[in-house]
Amino acid sequence: MTVRRTGPGGPRTPQVRGPALRDALLDIACRLFYRNGVHAVGVDEVVRHAGVAKASLYRWFPTKDALILAVLDRVDELFWARWDEVAADSAGDPAVELRGQIAWMTDRAASPGYRGCAFVNIAAEFSAGHNEIRDRCLRHERELGIRLRELGRRLAVPDPDSFADQLQLGIVGTFTTAGLFAGDGPGRRLPALLDAILAAHLGH
Repeated sequence: MTVRRTGPGGPRTPQVRGPALRDALLDIACRLFYRNGVHAVGVDEVVRHAGVAKASLYRWFPTKDALILAVLDRVDELFWARWDEVAADSAGDPAVELRGQIAWMTDRAASPGYRGCAFVNIAAEFSAGHNEIRDRCLRHERELGIRLRELGRRLAVPDPDSFADQLQLGIVGTFTTAGLFAGDGPGRRLPALLDAILAAHLGH
């Protein structure tokens, strides 16, 4: 660990370095990008919040696109870690797992400060020319579809592809509208939508 001064003759405060600095920069970028959008936040703002020189950021992230991709990887990792926790708590029962997944995602969308799905938000800021960033966002959404289809198969629904598509539309719609309705929008009906989709596919 090194130290820096907050100003001429000012107090000395701890400054992280190495992998811990990378994690700190990622945490700051995650917050700023999510709150303000990636185009509205420059590298200068990230390093200002971190209290480090720009060279320290570029040592870990050679370009802003590299930083954005690392942020997406971090958000993806946290999202699927939560999913896997819920899956582990379901004792192998796909119905219990599915309701648990829908419950935490509904709560997530209703939480204070929630501004929608980071992957949808960031993808919307880039044209098709930024294929690497948009493709990274798409991989997350495709993974959601894969996991929903697998749950559909375990539930023995006749058409797991249609089941997954319908439920994913509900989930992404919940995430997308949550930032507008501040927890009091149609997304709160997501558990009821799950019931309707299950009834349509299982016939009860």
